[in-house]
Amino acid sequence: MHYALLSGLLADAVALEDLNAVLQDESSDSMVRPLLHKVEQWLDKDEHAMLVKREFARLFLLPGGVKPYESIYRGTEPLLMQEPWVQVRDFYRRSGWQLERSPLPEDHAAVELSFMAHLRGDGATTEAARFFQQHVSTWIPQLLEDIASHRYADFYGSVAEYGRRFLAREKRVHHNHSPPWDFEGRKMDS
Repeated sequence: MHYALLSGLLADAVALEDLNAVLQDESSDSMVRPLLHKVEQWLDKDEHAMLVKREFARLFLLPGGVKPYESIYRGTEPLLMQEPWVQVRDFYRRSGWQLERSPLPEDHAAVELSFMAHLRGDGATTEAARFFQQHVSTWIPQLLEDIASHRYADFYGSVAEYGRRFLAREKRVHHNHSPPWDFEGRKMDS
C-alpha cells in the first residue's frame, strides 16, 4: 500500500479529495496519520486543487525544483538516461515487468516505487529486497530530503516526511534480509 501511495504522490499533482478517502481508509496506520492531517488542513484552503498543482509544478517541473530521476542523483553528470536508467530498465526487463504508456522514464521515483509495489504484490520478496538495495535506497531518501527542505514544499514536504519514515522502516527490514547479490544481480561469494 505504501509503495503505491508514494508512487502516485510523486507521479502527478494529487487530488486531495481522493487522497483523503484513501488515507481515511488507512487511518489506523500510524505512518499515514501525519499526512492525513496535512491533507485535512489543505482541504480547508480555498482553491486547494490549484495550490497543489502549483506546488507540484514548482517542485518537479520548473527550473529550481528537484529532479526525481535516479540518473540525476546517481549518474556521473546531472543528466537523464545515464547508466542508472539503463540498469533500472534492465532490472525491469529481467523481472518481466514492462512500463506501459507512461510519460515518465523508467528511473523516475514514481516508476521505481510502482515497481516495488508490483514486486510486493506478486510476493517477489527476494527481487524486491534486491531492487530496494540496488536502487530505491541509494537515492530516493536523498530525493525526499531535498523535497522536504525545498522552499516551496508545504504539502509535498509532508509527503516527503511520510516517504522518509516509510523508507527508513523498509531499510531496516531489507537490511536484516540482505540477499548476497552484487549490483548486476550475480550471486556473491561468502
